[in-house]
Amino acid sequence: AKVAPMLQIHHPLPTSSPSKWMDTGKGPTQYLPSQSQILKWITDGKVLENLEIPYLDLSNQVWEAPFYLENCRIGTLRAQGAIFKKEVRWNKCRIQNINFGKQDLSGDRKITLFEGAFRLNNVEIEEKADFQNCQFLGPIGWSYVNTPEKTVITFFGADFKRGMGVRSSKLGNLDLREATFFHTLYWDNLELFGPCNGWKTNFGGKVSMDSSTFHNKFLVLNSKFEKEVSVLNCTFSQIGYWGESQFLEKAEFLENRFLSEALFQGSHFHKNCIFASIFKGEVYFRKGCFQGLLDFSTSIFESKLSLEGIQLEGKIRFSPIQVLSLKTHWKDLESHLLVKDTQDYALQMEEYSFLKEAFQKEKKYIDMDKAYLAYRRARRKVISQEGILGKVQAGMEILLLDFTSGYGILPFRLALSALVIIISFSLLFFFCFSHAIHHI
Repeated sequence: AKVAPMLQIHHPLPTSSPSKWMDTGKGPTQYLPSQSQILKWITDGKVLENLEIPYLDLSNQVWEAPFYLENCRIGTLRAQGAIFKKEVRWNKCRIQNINFGKQDLSGDRKITLFEGAFRLNNVEIEEKADFQNCQFLGPIGWSYVNTPEKTVITFFGADFKRGMGVRSSKLGNLDLREATFFHTLYWDNLELFGPCNGWKTNFGGKVSMDSSTFHNKFLVLNSKFEKEVSVLNCTFSQIGYWGESQFLEKAEFLENRFLSEALFQGSHFHKNCIFASIFKGEVYFRKGCFQGLLDFSTSIFESKLSLEGIQLEGKIRFSPIQVLSLKTHWKDLESHLLVKDTQDYALQMEEYSFLKEAFQKEKKYIDMDKAYLAYRRARRKVISQEGILGKVQAGMEILLLDFTSGYGILPFRLALSALVIIISFSLLFFFCFSHAIHHI
């Protein structure tokens, strides 16, 4: 068997080790031990280093010793149904195909089991890495793992009993469908070029994504997050779909850049959720349920923000916020506005003014009128704190507007306000005229 052309790595294989090389007359050629010799070395717990192995099969065996690879090149590495009792660690390696997973678990077909840690450092995977239905009882730590853009890494149906951390890596396609994470998932400085698919994935521990870039679709739907979710300083170049999912604890999306659509529709947030990011595409929360605080403050929405049909059981906060188009209704927001419960009337003015302008852009004039009414009432309370003249002005507004037509800008409110003013001045004129006649 021949090994496919390998990608360039930063740690080339040595060409001067006399124990690993022999002279064939055509320059140095690497010594290739037999399969049985390699298996014996693994059984004895020896480190496989500086080897080029076209094919290595560890399937359906129990490996009691640690499995260490150091500076190796491997064509195909199989370990279907294997049990690794101790740590598996690969360093400075280049592998074309990794096949540890199984699609068919019926009958007596065994899954691959990692009882110790699984650590990769400076490893390149050329074509695929299949860990379908594997069980990882120990922690997973990957750093500086690189693949071409079309390489598929699949953990479909896998179980992770301990934490999984991926740092400073560049990967192709990542498949986490129906996987179960019982502990922390941590991604730091990860660059993903292909789609990330997390359909029906269960995250039992905290999920943390920091300073990562997703160049392709990010799809995490019909999934469950049992602990906190923190997405910080990440870039989503294409659609980011977090829909139809359950967030049982606090969720924070801070300082991120969503360059395309962001979909959270149909998701259920049981605790507080904070969205302080830049959204360049349309954002949908339609038919979502929010039991805690829904905080949009400091976010920038350069396109449409849709809150139509959402179920608010907690509070919602907008100010300060920038949005091009807001899809919602005053009746769905009024009783849930967090600012309404504060004594900061200047902040109330700011938020009500934002809502008025947002409704005006959507030509929802009834909603705009109600937001404007709330804005003027908050403004009146601010004025009342500005000395005696402010109190007099606020009192006059209460008498002439709050108890009559209100501050609204709908035609019937304007007409009613005009009528009240006309009647008031008519009565004043009549009183003054009668008083003057009485003294003549």
